[in-house]
Amino acid sequence: MDKFNVRLPPGLRDRLHALAKANGRSANAELVDRLEKSIGDIDDTKKLLAGMSDLVLEIAKLVPRSADVAREAEKLRKLQKDQFDGNAP
Repeated sequence: MDKFNVRLPPGLRDRLHALAKANGRSANAELVDRLEKSIGDIDDTKKLLAGMSDLVLEIAKLVPRSADVAREAEKLRKLQKDQFDGNAP
């Protein structure tokens, strides 16, 4: 296992220990579990947004004024890419 030192803001260590105790595990296990879930949530969100963009593009093919909808879908796709690539305004 890798060792990683972290500086925590005031009070966070105590909150982490309280959560760990409530969940019946060590502070280290609590922190690792929360990090894994957080990273997994980001991956799931990326997949969900990509699926939404694809769905909007498919709907655009079926809807009158589909060019307007397609433009909006492309804006959504660019926005999601920028947000996850760190280029958000």
